Amino acid sequence: MPEKILCENLPAPAFIDVEKPEISWVFNGPGDFQKQCRLVVSSNGRTLWDSGSIQSAWTRMATGIALEAGREYTMTVYTTDENGCEAHAEERFETGLVRVGDEAVSCHWKAQWISGGSLFRRAFKTRGKVRKARAFVTGLGYFELYINGKKAGDDVLSPSYTNYRHRCEYMAYDVTAMLKDEENTVSIMLGAHWPVTTEDPQAFDHWLRYYLGSLCAILQLEIHYEDGTSDIVASDESFRTAHSPIVISGIYYGEDYDARQEIRGWDSYNFDDRGFNQASVVDSPARALIHSTIPPIKVIEDLSPVSITDRGNGRSIVDFGQNISGIVSISVRGERGRTVKIRTSELVDDHGELNTENLRSARSACHYILKGEGEEHYRPRFTYHGFRYVEVTNWPGTISPDCIAAHVTHSSLTKTGHFECSDTLLNRIHTAMVWTLRTNQQSIPLDCCQRDERQGWMGDAQTSAEAVAANFDMCSYYRKWLDDIADIQDEKGNLGSVYTPCSTSELPYEESFSYKAAYAIIVRLLYREYGDIRSLKKHYPRLKKLAEYLKTMEYKPQKDGTGTIILPINPQGLLKEDDLGDCLSVENVPPRFVRDAYYVDFQHIMADFADILRIESDRAYFTERFQELAQKYQDTHYYGTWYYEDKNHDLGSGYYGSCRDLGVVPGVLVLLFGIAPEKYHAVLLEKILFQVTKSRGSTQFPTGFFGTKLLLDLLDRTGHNAVSMDMLRRRDYPSFNFMLEMGGTTIWERWQYMTGNEMNSHNHTPLAGADSFFYKVLGGINDHAFSSDGTLEIALAPYFDKELDFVTCSREIAGREVRVHWFRTADGISMQVVVPKNAKAVISVPDGYRAETDNRCMEPGIHEWSFKKL
Repeated sequence: MPEKILCENLPAPAFIDVEKPEISWVFNGPGDFQKQCRLVVSSNGRTLWDSGSIQSAWTRMATGIALEAGREYTMTVYTTDENGCEAHAEERFETGLVRVGDEAVSCHWKAQWISGGSLFRRAFKTRGKVRKARAFVTGLGYFELYINGKKAGDDVLSPSYTNYRHRCEYMAYDVTAMLKDEENTVSIMLGAHWPVTTEDPQAFDHWLRYYLGSLCAILQLEIHYEDGTSDIVASDESFRTAHSPIVISGIYYGEDYDARQEIRGWDSYNFDDRGFNQASVVDSPARALIHSTIPPIKVIEDLSPVSITDRGNGRSIVDFGQNISGIVSISVRGERGRTVKIRTSELVDDHGELNTENLRSARSACHYILKGEGEEHYRPRFTYHGFRYVEVTNWPGTISPDCIAAHVTHSSLTKTGHFECSDTLLNRIHTAMVWTLRTNQQSIPLDCCQRDERQGWMGDAQTSAEAVAANFDMCSYYRKWLDDIADIQDEKGNLGSVYTPCSTSELPYEESFSYKAAYAIIVRLLYREYGDIRSLKKHYPRLKKLAEYLKTMEYKPQKDGTGTIILPINPQGLLKEDDLGDCLSVENVPPRFVRDAYYVDFQHIMADFADILRIESDRAYFTERFQELAQKYQDTHYYGTWYYEDKNHDLGSGYYGSCRDLGVVPGVLVLLFGIAPEKYHAVLLEKILFQVTKSRGSTQFPTGFFGTKLLLDLLDRTGHNAVSMDMLRRRDYPSFNFMLEMGGTTIWERWQYMTGNEMNSHNHTPLAGADSFFYKVLGGINDHAFSSDGTLEIALAPYFDKELDFVTCSREIAGREVRVHWFRTADGISMQVVVPKNAKAVISVPDGYRAETDNRCMEPGIHEWSFKKL
C-alpha cells in the first residue's frame, strides 16, 4: 500500500501555494514492485484531476490541476504490484495563498507590509464557532507570531534566508485551537539579522548579504466559521506598534535584551495600546512571497554543562562538551539593572579562558538586563552562535548547572542514515562529521556557523552534498537552495557569485567555476537521490544558459602570423576567470587545474541531463564539447605533452602542470571525471598512490576542500580502500583523529590546529564531505540509479576492512531504506542485506573472498550472505 504520501514534499496539511503541485509516495506492497500507479486529486468528494493508470514504478508525479486558495484536497494513490494486486491510500493537503506563476505575488494576499517598531498587535473579535483558522505571516529579518499571548509554531529564526529582493518566504500556521470565543489578539515580534541601529566599522562584507532594511512584517489571518462565513485579519494601519525589550539583535552580533522594557500584557486582548503608535504601511521588500517548503529551523535538542569553572567575581567558563549551532538560556535572580553577559566561542586558550579570535568581527554575545522581579528566564530569539564554550560575566552569586543550558538549533532535517562499526575511532569521526553537516544547515547549506560569515558557499556545499544526503532527507532543502542559486544568475547567464543567496546588484563578482559547478551537481544529486525530474526540467534551461556564457569565457589558442597555434595552448588553462581551487589543501595545487576539470565535467553532466530529458541535439553537442575540452585539458596541463611541440614526445610524468606543481588533486580529478586518455591511467594512479603513501614519509591526506572526498572516491573506484583506511585511522596531522585529539567535536576548516584569526573555523563542512565513505565503502551502499521505469537499482560493494569486526549501516534513497549489516566470523564474513520494496540490488564480491552463491542479484526482502576468505 502507498505510504508517506506528500504534496510538495510536505506532510499534511501542507498549505501548498503553487498551482500545479507534485505528489510523491513510498510503495509498500502487498507485492515487491509497483508496476502501475494512478493518482487522483479530489475535493469535497469531486474528482478534479486523474492521471489515469500509468505503467511505471516511479513514485513522484507532477499534477495538472490548477489549485484554488484556501481549499482542502484529497490525494489518492492507487498502485498495482507485479502480481496484479491493487492497493490504495489517501492523504489530504490544504492550499494557502496560491501563487499564479512562480515569480508573482499571490493575488490572494489582502494584507500589507507594515513597519514602525519591533512589536505589532491588533485585537479583534470572532463572530461565532470557528471551524478553522490559518495564519500566513512573515517578517524581516526574523519574526515570531503570537495568538493570545502564545507563540504559534515551534520554529525559530523564520523566515528562511533568501535573496529578499527576489523572494521572501512566509510561514503558515494552523491556529484554530489558539483562538478564544470572541476576544482575541494577534501579535508579532520582530528581530534583525544584524544590528540595524548601529554602524560597525568592523563589519565584514558578508553582513551585507542579509536583510538590512527596517523591520517589517505582513500577516493574513483567515478565520472560517461553522456557518460558512469567514473573516480576514490583515496587517495594515490598524495595527499598533512599539519597541520590544530586544534592544539590538543580529546573527553575528548576538542579542541584547532589557527586561526592564518588557510591556506586560502587550499581546493580550484587554491591553490598553493607546501608548503604542500606528503602524505604517510600507512597500514590499520582496518581488514574490513564497510559502516555505523546507524543514524550518527548530530547537533540536538541549545540552547541559559538562563543567563550570568559577573564575570569581561573578565570572564563569561553561563547557557544554560539544561544538554546536544554537543559543544559551539562563535562569537568574538578581537586582534590577544588573547586566549578565553571555559570550560564546568554539575555543578556550591554554589558561581555560575564552578564545574568540577566530570569530573575527562577530561579537557572538548576548546581554540580559534584569528587571529584578524574582527568578527570570531568558532565551534569545533572534540570533544563533557556533560554540562549545560560554563565558558568563556579572552573574549574581555562583552559577549552577541547572541555571544555564545550551539549545541546538538548525534546520529540522529528517535523519535518514545511520552508520556504526566496531572501530571507536571511526565512529567518533563519523559522529563529528554528522554534527558538522547538520549544524551548518541553517535554511541554506552554510560553510560554517560561528564567525562573521555563515554563507551559502557553493563549493563547500557541493563537496559535502552527497554526505548530507546520505544522512538526511534533503529534497525540499536543496530544491529551495537551487532557487537561491537561480536568483543570482545574471542576464548573460553567469552566476554572479560563489555564494548564495546574495544580491548581484550590490556585490562585486567573485569568480570560481569549481564552486559554481554546485548548480549542476545539486540538480544531479536531486535526480539521483530522489528521482527529482522536476528540478532537472526547471533548471536545465538556466544551466544551458550558463554553459553558453562560459563558452564566451574560454581562452582561444594563440596563433602566430601564419595562423599556427603557439604552444603551450594556454598555460593559464581553459577559462579566463579565477578560481579558489582545492581550498586549504596540504599541498599547493594551482586552482586552474581544479577549475578546468570541473568545467570539462560540467559538459558531461549537461550531456547526461540532455539524455534524461531526451534532447538529442543537446546530448550530442555536450558530448562533443566534453571530448573537445578533455583533449584541451590534456594538451594544456599534462606535464610531458604541453611542454613539447611534438605531441609524440611524452615524459610519462604522471603529473599535471610543471615540476613546480606535483599535486595529487589534478590526477584524481581527471581519472574520476574521465578526462585523461586511458593510456595515462596507470601512471596517474601510480603517482597518486606514491604521493599519498610515500612522498611525505607516511600515508596521509595531502588534499583540501574538494580533493579529500574525491580522493577517497577514486581509491574506492580503483580498489585501494586499504589506503583510505590508513588515512582515516591516521593519528598525527593531517588527519581527522588529530582534530579529535586536539579537542575537536566537529570537523575543522583546516587540517592544522590554529586558534587565531587565520580563516580558521572549527566547524566547517567541506572536509566532512568524506562521511559518504562510511556509507558507500564500509557500509557498501556504493551506488544507485533509477531505471527508465522508476525501479531503484542499488549497487552494493562492501569493503571488509581487516580490522573491523562489524558494520551496521542504513540509508534511505527516495524514501526507500536499504540496510546492511556485516560481521566477521572465524572463516569469513556473514552479511545481511535488506532490499526495500520497488528496488533491486546487485552485490559485488570483494577481492580476497568468495560467495557461497553465484546469484548476486537481490529482490526486495531480507537476504543472508556468507563470504569465505580465500
